[in-house]
Amino acid sequence: MFTLQMVAIMLIVLGLSNVLWSGTWADFSMNMLGGRTPAGWGMLGGSIALLAGLAIVLSKPPQDGFLIIGTIVGWLMIAKGSLWLVLPPLVMRMIPQRASTFAMLNVIWGVLAIAAGGVLIWAIDQSGGLALLTP
Repeated sequence: MFTLQMVAIMLIVLGLSNVLWSGTWADFSMNMLGGRTPAGWGMLGGSIALLAGLAIVLSKPPQDGFLIIGTIVGWLMIAKGSLWLVLPPLVMRMIPQRASTFAMLNVIWGVLAIAAGGVLIWAIDQSGGLALLTP
């Protein structure tokens, strides 16, 4: 359950950050993409995503009901990391080129992440495994 709690908190905090600071995230992303080695930044982020996804999936979190969200997030992180590391030109072509589009996508992703994190915390609590709120 510890891994699922980490995933839930990660989703909520990153989601809030993307909703509250979507313009800042968009500017940061646009600046990275406008540099000399934009794919290099993506490959670095892909390495981190791959490692985090593997840590989640290989810890074998419970698969009951909504608890499967943790495993799905892990597999999505593995897919993202693998794509950045193996096919960076393809991923670069899929990235929006306008900051306003990037900001809108950050808000959408943020809302989805907050919702998934909330559902995951609820599912952990329902299974009796929410150690964060117990003394």
